[in-house]
Amino acid sequence: MAKRYNAADYNLVANPSLSKTNSPWPLWITLLLCAVLLAVLWTYFTPDIRLTRPAITHSAGQITATTQATNRTSVPVTLDIRIIIGTKGIDSDFGSGQFYPLAQQDVSGTIPPRSTQPLFCTFTISSGGIPTHAEVQLLTTR
Repeated sequence: MAKRYNAADYNLVANPSLSKTNSPWPLWITLLLCAVLLAVLWTYFTPDIRLTRPAITHSAGQITATTQATNRTSVPVTLDIRIIIGTKGIDSDFGSGQFYPLAQQDVSGTIPPRSTQPLFCTFTISSGGIPTHAEVQLLTTR
């Protein structure tokens, strides 16, 4: 015959040897392990050389595109980058607008260890459209 339900059998005060099912420790341990895993991934899987998206500055007949290059290594690094300026089409519901390049220039610079340095190039405005968008490409590192 089945045992009848008795509330005292499930009361922690009446029966202290019962396991606590609402303990917060499994949640805290899981959150701590996730934080440690994220810290390890952030440390070992971030790139050693970083480039920011170029900022465009308009001035009398010229456009200057500036990007920040960060070197996280312990040795100086020489970078060869390509800065492309152009216009960007209108975004739609189906995706981002098309990028239409107008001009490009190759720039090189030496970045000291564990530092950030700006790299820039200057373009002259021709009779075409005015650039509103810029992109940077990392060509080589030495």
